[in-house]
Amino acid sequence: MRSYIINFMKYRSSFFIILWVSILSQNILTAGELIGVRHSVEDNQIRLVFDFNESTEYNVFSLESPNRIVIDFFDTQLAGEINNLQNNPLIGDIRYSSRNQRDFRVVLNTRGLVEWSSFELNETSIQPNRVVLDIFSSPTTINDARNIIVAIDPGHGGNDPGATGPTGVREKNVTLAVARILKEELELYDGITAVLTRTSDRYVDLWDRNIIAREADADIFVSLHADAFRDPRVSGATIYSLSARGAGSEADRLLVNRENQSTILGDTDLREFPFPDLTDELISFYQEISIASAKVLGEHVIDQLATYTRVRKSDVQNAAFIVLRSPDVTSILIEMGYITNPREESMLSNPQGQRDIARGIRNGILSYLIENAPPDSLIAWNPPKLPSEPRRHTISWGETLSGIALRYQVSINRLRQANNLSNDNIYEGQIITIPPG
Repeated sequence: MRSYIINFMKYRSSFFIILWVSILSQNILTAGELIGVRHSVEDNQIRLVFDFNESTEYNVFSLESPNRIVIDFFDTQLAGEINNLQNNPLIGDIRYSSRNQRDFRVVLNTRGLVEWSSFELNETSIQPNRVVLDIFSSPTTINDARNIIVAIDPGHGGNDPGATGPTGVREKNVTLAVARILKEELELYDGITAVLTRTSDRYVDLWDRNIIAREADADIFVSLHADAFRDPRVSGATIYSLSARGAGSEADRLLVNRENQSTILGDTDLREFPFPDLTDELISFYQEISIASAKVLGEHVIDQLATYTRVRKSDVQNAAFIVLRSPDVTSILIEMGYITNPREESMLSNPQGQRDIARGIRNGILSYLIENAPPDSLIAWNPPKLPSEPRRHTISWGETLSGIALRYQVSINRLRQANNLSNDNIYEGQIITIPPG
């Protein structure tokens, strides 16, 4: 069984039970303490959260005859009791005990074969250290596996044109064009269904974009935009995930204010969380995990998109975009380039440039799914292969051919041959092909 480190946030719980664990001893313990267990259930999925007073190492494995999942927490003691889960569709009962006078073992007897994944979350100002265990009903055949749903959000639209380039290219038109291509590219792969939050030049409220994604049961939400800046020399794509603490820089704060203006244009209130099926506690619970998975998705997109266009930041940025606030969908926002940069305006408005960007994003999503697909999905049963397309690199100011050769681990001679270069002279904005290493 594969263990997936980060999975998708699709747990719309019909109830959420907190199993309070009382402290049985007032002695100071040298080992870590398991201080609480929580769980949420929906249909054929369950999430268990083990709370600890400090970070702990652990190991998870499954056994058959009878079917069970075993979790070993190292250097850990139980600070109370764990009650059995009531009326649970996947877990019959829980057994637990100390082992080796040092470790603590939990055994979950399952109702038949199941799939599982686990990951850790560090302590925050309001949450302790946690180990999260997701358990899924296992499809009996590949025909029972489901499609991954990707919601693609073309930014702006209608009376909200977004940013405008030096020759009049409008952001709203660019985002819709790339979104249509991205949908087409993703649906070339079995096991992926893509939906658009808008299919024409119309205004869609930012919160409504969240709602469209959730109603489609989306696993992934990708919002497409084009950046703008007063200096036309600024260039490059940037990938964002949600930050509960706001933007990380003044430039990002200005960007957030501009993108979040779409809600004001629609004459709607800045609703905090228009998700009546989720309690405030569940929203906080899911969103923290969703942000963690979005960071991983964003890193995959950065790696793949960089082979098609310049990426301005090498890591995922954090900002408080309203459109990313769906609590149980892995959500990222992509500024595909600067529409105020003449070269990138040309790329963003050119059909080939739009397809290049869409393919870079597609490859990032595929790369993420290969490692992190939910166990009940067709992608997990039959992972796709990344396209073996030639890699391309957009020259940035100050780069040299020797530096690019070193970065991609190829020789300068091979770079010259692949690009019909008679010397090492290159220029900013030039796109070169990177031959296989």
